[in-house]
Amino acid sequence: GQHAKNPAPSEATLRTAIRKGVVAARDLGAGTVLTGADLMFARPATDFAASEIGSVLGKTLTRPLAKGAVVPRDSVAGR
Repeated sequence: GQHAKNPAPSEATLRTAIRKGVVAARDLGAGTVLTGADLMFARPATDFAASEIGSVLGKTLTRPLAKGAVVPRDSVAGR
């Protein structure tokens, strides 16, 4: 047998829907420097996948986000 667990071919079409993405854990104002306490993961992954959390942490929000809102790529500015 194999030790690795891989998705079945029938699961390929669901891959996007079942992946988690980065969302606001609470209401966040523009100018907030994002920390782990500001963010959580929810389905589906739209802009930042959960695996991309490192590229969001420490960035500054350019616009406010409501709790549970997806963190759009165009709403974070680098540092």
